[in-house]
Amino acid sequence: MAGPAGAVELTDGPLGPSPGRAFPAPPMYGSRAADAPLVNLAFLGRVSDEDLQDPTLSIPRQLSNCQAVLPTGARIVAWFWDVESGRIDPDLRGRSRAFERFDVPVPRDGGIRDLLDAATGPGCRFDAIICESIDRVARRTYYGVKIEHDLERAGIPLLASDEGVTNLRKRATSILTRRVKQATSEWYVLDTLEKAWDGFCEHATQGWNIGVPPYGYLAERIPHPIPAKRTEDLCKTRLVPDPVRAPVVAEIFEWRVGERLSCQAIADRLDADPDRYPPPTAIAAPAAAARGAPAQCATSSATRSTRATWSGTAAAATPSGAGNPPDLWVWSREASHPAIVSLDTYRAAAEVASHRRTSRQDAGPSGHPGTKHTYLLRSYVRCSMCQRRMEGTTRKGSFVYFRCRPRPTSGHDPMAKWPGHPSDVYVSQDKLLPGVLNFLAGRVFGPDRRALLLEDLDESAERAYTAWQERTAAIERTLADLDARRARLLTALETTDDPDGLLARDVNDRLRQPVDQQHAAMAELQHHRANPPDTNGQAPELLDRIGQVSRSRLETASEPSCARSSTRSP
Repeated sequence: MAGPAGAVELTDGPLGPSPGRAFPAPPMYGSRAADAPLVNLAFLGRVSDEDLQDPTLSIPRQLSNCQAVLPTGARIVAWFWDVESGRIDPDLRGRSRAFERFDVPVPRDGGIRDLLDAATGPGCRFDAIICESIDRVARRTYYGVKIEHDLERAGIPLLASDEGVTNLRKRATSILTRRVKQATSEWYVLDTLEKAWDGFCEHATQGWNIGVPPYGYLAERIPHPIPAKRTEDLCKTRLVPDPVRAPVVAEIFEWRVGERLSCQAIADRLDADPDRYPPPTAIAAPAAAARGAPAQCATSSATRSTRATWSGTAAAATPSGAGNPPDLWVWSREASHPAIVSLDTYRAAAEVASHRRTSRQDAGPSGHPGTKHTYLLRSYVRCSMCQRRMEGTTRKGSFVYFRCRPRPTSGHDPMAKWPGHPSDVYVSQDKLLPGVLNFLAGRVFGPDRRALLLEDLDESAERAYTAWQERTAAIERTLADLDARRARLLTALETTDDPDGLLARDVNDRLRQPVDQQHAAMAELQHHRANPPDTNGQAPELLDRIGQVSRSRLETASEPSCARSSTRSP
């Protein structure tokens, strides 16, 4: 006899009557009966890559496979498909416009985001959703299960043509099969990405160029080592200096290091004479007409030095688009192309960049409409606790202060990074100017400036040489310690019975670490000894070219003239 809704009541069984025992019916989708006929369905399709796959063939094939398994009387009344990766978060799906590039002979009512809105909204016009295979929904198991769960809560079953369409009752084996397929699909994608990533790393390690050459270099085509790819005129490339643009890169770094120019000031110089400083070619930079493009490309050129590098920047790894730091780059094993600037020059330019970040080159007021004041020491005052540049502020109409006010940004708490830092730090400009004027009047424009500089250079050279000696001794001590560790391990191996060979295996495993460390320490010691501190590059006679200016003249100089002088000084 019939029991409560959603259950079956058994009144007789193998052990006799058992009135009142009710068992839940197998799970179904929403309020639909398991044997309810399917009439209207929505098609869900996806192609992950518009470059390596053909949506004009893949989407129609997926639709045909879905139509081939439809039960009698069923029909597809809505078509939702995308050309995008299945690894994207469901909340971000359906935003790609790549489908507009293809003439796909299948109607389109939207993407998966539109499908989910239609399925969960009022007046849904389909009874179920069908796709060719469950991996067309998503390439990550979590995303696929979440989409399936959201549809199930709306009473819409998600069917796959390769699983068969028999009824809407959930079967344990079919669910297990689907989950295994989803996990396998995710594993396949990750395995492919891992192998491709390792291939890129090895490609860079061997010194080959990846991507378009940076400004200042050209790509030298070398026949591909694989015969089949050579027949397709494919090749590999190595970097060679561009005889036209490489000198521009060197000059840009001279401006950056010698004159401490901002990127915008460098870009203005480049734009003022495009014949002398040619912009990037269209293949090297699609936005070749953009202001400052050569300056930005030149920085990329110098980072490569003489060894091929690959930063491995990817949207998945760096959503903000920022590049990886150099310690995470992949470096070639040896020099692969000539350097345009030396590594020391690049480091000096990078140091300028760290001090000038977000700072304007000109000394005039900011372009913001609310700007009312200019500050003589703008961008030169830094907080001693966090090293951040302090901002100028005017109080009570005429009192100038510089303020450090760390505030949470992007979810980061500055107080956790700099414990003990006050919420506000103020310093009056009147407290700073006397020291600055004394330094300029005595050390830069004073009559004893040369003698004072020579004294400082001697002390600086002595400190640098002492630090160099201490570092050399520290590396030598490390090598001696590693030699002692290896000797102890070998002694243990020689003086201990090892019939099963287990001790030898363990000793070999433990020897790998000190041996690797020893090789690294020896390479560091060799490089360190070959690069003692340079004490001959100082030129105190340059001060003789600067005229003498008294303290009183400095005090009475106008703010614009002082600001212009400070922006030109190193």
